[in-house]
Amino acid sequence: MKYVLLFSAFLFTLSCTTSDSSQPSDESDIIIQDNWTVSPDDIYGSNDPYPLIVNPEFTEASTIDFLPPSSLVAIAKMNDEIKVFPYEEISIYESINDLMSNTQVAFTYCPQTKSGLFLDRASVNSETQLRASGYLYKDNLVAYDEATKTFWSQMLKTCIRGDCTELDFSHINFIETTWQTVKTFFPEAMVYINPQLTHSSNPDDVDIPVKPYGILESDFKEEDLTAHLFNMDSFSDNIELKSLTINSTDQSGKTVVVGSKNYHFITNFITSNAVEFQAIQNEFPIIMSDNNGNTYDVFGYITEGPDMGQKLNSQLAYFALDWAWTLFFDTLIEQN
Repeated sequence: MKYVLLFSAFLFTLSCTTSDSSQPSDESDIIIQDNWTVSPDDIYGSNDPYPLIVNPEFTEASTIDFLPPSSLVAIAKMNDEIKVFPYEEISIYESINDLMSNTQVAFTYCPQTKSGLFLDRASVNSETQLRASGYLYKDNLVAYDEATKTFWSQMLKTCIRGDCTELDFSHINFIETTWQTVKTFFPEAMVYINPQLTHSSNPDDVDIPVKPYGILESDFKEEDLTAHLFNMDSFSDNIELKSLTINSTDQSGKTVVVGSKNYHFITNFITSNAVEFQAIQNEFPIIMSDNNGNTYDVFGYITEGPDMGQKLNSQLAYFALDWAWTLFFDTLIEQN
């Protein structure tokens, strides 16, 4: 996943307020700790951690003119704060540690599987900071946390080496979409920009990779791992709602899946059977209303109505390439 070895080595030598390129403080602890909890035949690479990125730099979306309109980004909202992580900007680091609405967060992105995951760092340890470890598990990012000396499979969101007893990250729902959608509808959002990259003011557009959106229905301590897959082509240009009932490790019950090809997003929300939703067209980022008089934005926040300010929870879900879903999950359920 390191695209240019010489460039990576150069990054480690930089003195920059946004990163700490030091190696873990006690490498011997890593070497002699418990074995992998997964098959070592599926582990590649070595203990060669990427730079630790903390206190990242952000720029307002309205001022940025060097990102291709079709390039993919992750966008998340916590209370009134909206932040954006363009995948190409973080791909040489693969993990960005940040503070968002007083919550310690980490956004991870694996360029191999093209999967992103947004995590609450403090749900594992108040000192947790994630960096790419140098290892891959089934060609997917393995993140390392020095505070707990644990290694984590990104797509499984689970510890695969170290003292994993009672450790688990809480996930934070985010939207994967295009830079065009962000620029148009979220001009005041704050965008992570990699200060080490060269940016062109006349960017060429890029192809959007075809990859399913998977909602996970699995206890990762069991052998049978299941994911429900939705393809972007199964949604129309309009905002479209689909209903799904699954039993997950997070919450069980009715899940509403919302998507649109025009705005290029798919997301999901957990709700009760007593609540009915209707799509709202032409008011993005407002996407739906319910039978109680509430309206919702694409992040699940109620923007108007009797429950204004509340937010829907979401099942663990993300986009990844076809072959990655096949490698990691025993049962894949294609949804229309």
